[in-house]
Amino acid sequence: MHLCAFALSNPSIALGPRKRHERQLFETSLMNADESYFNGWHDDLFSKDQAIYETLGDITRGLVRGDVLDLGCGSRVYYNTTDVDRWVGLDLSQDLLDNVDFIGEASPKGPIERVLGNCKALDFPDRSFDTVCTIFLLHHLGKSNRKESRLAIEKALSESYRVLRPGGIMLIAESWPLKLLHVYNL
Repeated sequence: MHLCAFALSNPSIALGPRKRHERQLFETSLMNADESYFNGWHDDLFSKDQAIYETLGDITRGLVRGDVLDLGCGSRVYYNTTDVDRWVGLDLSQDLLDNVDFIGEASPKGPIERVLGNCKALDFPDRSFDTVCTIFLLHHLGKSNRKESRLAIEKALSESYRVLRPGGIMLIAESWPLKLLHVYNL
C-alpha cells in the first residue's frame, strides 16, 4: 500500500480573535455531529477557493486511478479523476450524494456509483479498490473526547485498508490539520 497524505494550511490562522472564536464554535458543532447533521449540508458550506481545487488536482494527477472509493465524498470531488475507471462515492448525506460534482479536468470514464453509508462500517468486500480517498473527512469523525475520536478515525482507516487492493493507494487530505492533532492527540 502507498499512503499519500497532505494537509492544506489552516485558514483560521489569518482570522481575528472574534472570527477565530466563531470558527471554533462551528468546528465544535462539526466534531459532535451525528449522521443527521450532514443531511442539511449544501454547497454554500464548502469553500469557493479555486486554489484549493487546483492544488488538489495538481497533487493528485496520476495518483487516483483504477477503481476508486471516496469516503465522505460530499457533493464535490476535488481531486483529478482522469485515470479513474470506476468511482464509488460514500457519504452519510443523500442530499450531498445526489449533487456530486467533479470539479477537475474530467469526470471518471467508467461507472459512477453513489452509496449512502458510514466510513466506519464499509459494506464492500476485502480488496475491492485500487484507490481509497479521504478528502477533508477526518475532522468530521471527532467525538466528545480524544479516546472516542481516535477510535473513530482508527476504525475508518482500518476499513479503508481492508477494502484496498495490494499495492493500492490511500489518499488522505485534510483542511484542518491542527484540529486533528488536538482532537486525536497525534
